[in-house]
Amino acid sequence: MIIGIYAAFVFVYIFRDEVLLSTYGLRIFERLLISSIMLLVILEQCYSLNSFYKMKNFKIPTLLGVITYGLYCLHFIIITLTLGVTKLLGLNDAVWEVIFLETFAGLLITIAVSLFSYRHFEKPFLKLKDKFAFTTKKIA
Repeated sequence: MIIGIYAAFVFVYIFRDEVLLSTYGLRIFERLLISSIMLLVILEQCYSLNSFYKMKNFKIPTLLGVITYGLYCLHFIIITLTLGVTKLLGLNDAVWEVIFLETFAGLLITIAVSLFSYRHFEKPFLKLKDKFAFTTKKIA
């Protein structure tokens, strides 16, 4: 059953345009079908004891998942700053500089700033969360 869930995910990912968007009747249910398959993948990752792999074992995607809020909030600012600095330094004249230098510099700086933001701003507030919550966790 688990293999079937992932096979459906891969099938929808690869053949979405050819199968799901080919007829009007299937277009109506396209988003519902994709959402349902993704829900099954998430449930399998969280609760299945018989998984053939767990995403939590991959350290880099897990770390990026932890700092997602910082990535979301800060990426546009960092990209804009990166574009400005490379333009000021004249490092965006060639196509390779724009594609590789600006892209990877913006990504690495965004990840670094998001890590800093998580450790020094978000994490202290997350520790205070239980003190101000209406309901707290009870240990059974």
